[in-house]
Amino acid sequence: METAVFVAGSGGHGIQNLGKTLVQAALLNGMEATCYPRYSIEKRGGYSSCYLLFSDSQIGNVKKERSDLVVTVDQRAFNMFAQTVKPGGYLLVNSSTVDSAGAPGNCHLLAFPIMAEYCLLELPCTGTVFVTHGHVYNPHHLPPLKQGDILLNGHTHIPACEEIMDMEGRTYRYLNPGSVSIPKEGSAHSYMIWEDGEFIWKNLEGEAYMTWKTDSRF
Repeated sequence: METAVFVAGSGGHGIQNLGKTLVQAALLNGMEATCYPRYSIEKRGGYSSCYLLFSDSQIGNVKKERSDLVVTVDQRAFNMFAQTVKPGGYLLVNSSTVDSAGAPGNCHLLAFPIMAEYCLLELPCTGTVFVTHGHVYNPHHLPPLKQGDILLNGHTHIPACEEIMDMEGRTYRYLNPGSVSIPKEGSAHSYMIWEDGEFIWKNLEGEAYMTWKTDSRF
């Protein structure tokens, strides 16, 4: 069985050293392995990547169109190569340098799996936002939260901005952006954005019809 791994980032991230180390480890464990390095000018910040192929038998074609695992160390690498992971493969992202986050839905189709049912955002002047689709965690089945946290989910296709309380008396803010395509209960076709510490619900004409901003806790 062959496994293709693509690692991309910038000079100074150790991309080439990582590729050599992984190939050496595979060879020492009796596997076949190849490393195809690519880089621009040899200085910090220049483009750097390596394409690795591991197999338990002789390797023929050393370059595949898509990879089983794509590792993106910075934003530029994510923008260029996130889509090169094969269906059913994995995308590994450095969340400290890549401005991307997501949570899976209950009927999504992605070229790579998002393993967690949620993501956590720490927003300036807003606090912790627990982002999830809503079919697992929702106001009726709360995730682990602390007093004052924000639960943001969709799933119901109904816009919401309300205070909710758990069985122990802790309060949270529940937000729902509604739906662009299939709004329910007479709500507008809408979406939600966060800007300068404020959540804003807008219709498809771009008109704001609801806003909410928490007091700064920092």
